[in-house]
This record gives sequence, C-alpha cells and structure tokens, in this order.
Amino acid sequence: MNVLKEIDEKASINQGKGILTNYRRLSRIAGVKLYDPDTPMFKEISADNEYKAMLVEINKAISMLKEVSLEVIFYTYCSSSKLTHYQLGNRVGYAQGSIDRLLIRAISEFVECYKQGELLVYK
Repeated sequence: MNVLKEIDEKASINQGKGILTNYRRLSRIAGVKLYDPDTPMFKEISADNEYKAMLVEINKAISMLKEVSLEVIFYTYCSSSKLTHYQLGNRVGYAQGSIDRLLIRAISEFVECYKQGELLVYK
C-alpha cells in the first residue's frame, strides 16, 4: 500500500520558484531589509502584517533545509545581491555546472517544507 501520493516534481518546483522569486519584492513591501550575503542567517521578523507573515513562513521553510540547499536558496533568492552561478559555486564549494542541479534539489526541499507541503502538486 502506497501511503504517499505521486508528486508532480516539475509543477511543484514551479510553485516553489514562484514563491521564492518574489522574496526580494516581499521584503521591500514589508519594509524588511534584505540579508547581507556574507552572513546567510535569517533575522527574527515579527509577523505584524501579511507581507511579514509570508516572509516568516518562507524563512521558516528555508531554515529547515540541508545546509547546502539553504545556502543555494539564500544566495539565489534572499540576499541583498544575487550571486552568479560562478560566485555561488565558489561560495558553497561546488562546480559552477552543478549549481542548476543543486538549485532544483533545494527548491524541491523547500516545497516540501513550506507550510508542511502546501506547494506540492500531485499527479
């Protein structure tokens, strides 16, 4: 008996990208300063409006990721300056050509963690 439903990976990853791509915009609207790329740590944000509440949920999901996935997501979507694949590879210790695979894996993990799998799309 298969308890877990089959996941549509591509659609789920697209859901995750949609949320993460808006991270910088949400931060500006919420009045929350983006993070310094030299310190991949999230500050405590009070959820006193809907935009801050969304950021809190995103940060909570990201903080549950494996270290390399957290760094890839952070430097791609959450830091004040977006890093190139070359810079990101150097920062996380992987070859530039591996970054796309790492990013897909990281987004997949994020989708599972965000609001207990709310972004998962099933076949």
